[in-house]
Amino acid sequence: MPFRSRRIPPPRGSDWFQASFGPATLKVLRNGKTIPVGVTGNYRKSSTYGRLDLRLRAALGGTCRFGDKVRAVRVIDGNSNLSFSDAARPRLRRGGVVGMVGGDTVVVDTGDGKFAKPTKALYGQPVLVEGKWYRVDVSKDETKVSARQVDVATGQIKIDHEQWSARVVGKKHILCLAGGKDPLTVPGDQYVVGMYQESAPTGYERRSKAHLGLGLRSVYSGKVPTFAVTAGKVTNVAVGSPLNAQVDARRSRGSSYTLSLKFTDAAGREVDYLSVPGARSGRPDSPKVKILDAEGKTVFQTTLEYG
Repeated sequence: MPFRSRRIPPPRGSDWFQASFGPATLKVLRNGKTIPVGVTGNYRKSSTYGRLDLRLRAALGGTCRFGDKVRAVRVIDGNSNLSFSDAARPRLRRGGVVGMVGGDTVVVDTGDGKFAKPTKALYGQPVLVEGKWYRVDVSKDETKVSARQVDVATGQIKIDHEQWSARVVGKKHILCLAGGKDPLTVPGDQYVVGMYQESAPTGYERRSKAHLGLGLRSVYSGKVPTFAVTAGKVTNVAVGSPLNAQVDARRSRGSSYTLSLKFTDAAGREVDYLSVPGARSGRPDSPKVKILDAEGKTVFQTTLEYG
């Protein structure tokens, strides 16, 4: 299949050249096997700079028996190494999660051979299919997939928001979750919340359909907020809104001060970044700050900038 390309107009007065290309499907020889690989990319250059970004997409497909049903299964390459048996691993520091080492994703169809609303799990993690837990494995030569039922001690979590999604990291499990106000069944473990998004109002949205996206920093000078899921119990998890805002003022030079705004979530987790998908800038409006004297009169006011 030939590449399709599209030139992206540069900003006025800039010497940038930028173009995107793809998608295209190429045949790649890896470990003696020819596999189809989807490729998209972006190329940027100027008089002093050049960069080429490629994104590779590949998946291993097959069928597995889950109970009395046979379902289609895909294992999607998540780190572009054209391998299909990589488990995601958290990068930890002082008991908190500072990042993730990418892994592959298991996708199980809805029972009709289609993947419109599939069940997903990170490779190496148990996947829940019709009330039972299974482990999907890839053969050593990475040509076949298989599924086996496993025993998993489970509890439930409840997050009091209409619609949310999250990635939580435990001592044994890494889960990508999505739900609402109803309790959600998950494997028992001691978890830390990493990525999180919700649709509940926060006071920053201009549109009722806007969502709140949070990157929650789980490395603190103090104790890392965690929650435990135990067998047969429902754990209420405080996360996300309402957010708490605090202005940090630090002397930078002489009588000059630097003001910065910090957010923490409902459990005191520090917010690493805040986004509002659907907003024009992708961010909340720039915060306005007033400084009052002892009598309550405004002595200074400004609008903070993102930087």
